[in-house]
Amino acid sequence: MTDLRELVEAAGGERPAPTAAGAATTPCVGLRTGGRWFALEAATIGEVVALPPITRVPAAGSHVLGVAMLRSRLVPIVDLDRMLTGIATPRSERGRVAIVRAAALELGVVATETRGLLELPVADGAGAGDGTDDGAAGPEGASGASGASGGEREGVPWIAREVQHAAILYAVIDAPALVRAALGVAR
Repeated sequence: MTDLRELVEAAGGERPAPTAAGAATTPCVGLRTGGRWFALEAATIGEVVALPPITRVPAAGSHVLGVAMLRSRLVPIVDLDRMLTGIATPRSERGRVAIVRAAALELGVVATETRGLLELPVADGAGAGDGTDDGAAGPEGASGASGASGGEREGVPWIAREVQHAAILYAVIDAPALVRAALGVAR
């Protein structure tokens, strides 16, 4: 079975594509959790699946919903809203889990809605999700389509920046930082 990462790489998703305005973009997948939209580089998403049965894990953090069996692998499932606000993402029959891969680790991120591939602007001087964006750009909407808000300003190190796209503000996630934070893994 071909996964999303292979499709993006085959389509040339590893190299940013210039937009009509000349700004470089990268393919991302949009996820909604409650009222907030997030984006992850498509190359870090293995697949998006229907919300599977989840088995709670004793003594896990409240943001770790448990583990799910996906294609003969136990995958930890996390709730981004609970990581940010302490409030659980609402569950629905249309709920999805995006499988995020970083290094040799993977985890599932619960979403109430997903968007297909979005071409989001790459941060000035950095690739989206590489953790090097210093958040120095102006407020949302600055420089045309994107504005940045560094994760350090929000106190959330796994949010690289925020980008306005098609009237939606996406918090762009640094996948390796998210995986480390969610699973309590040191660098």
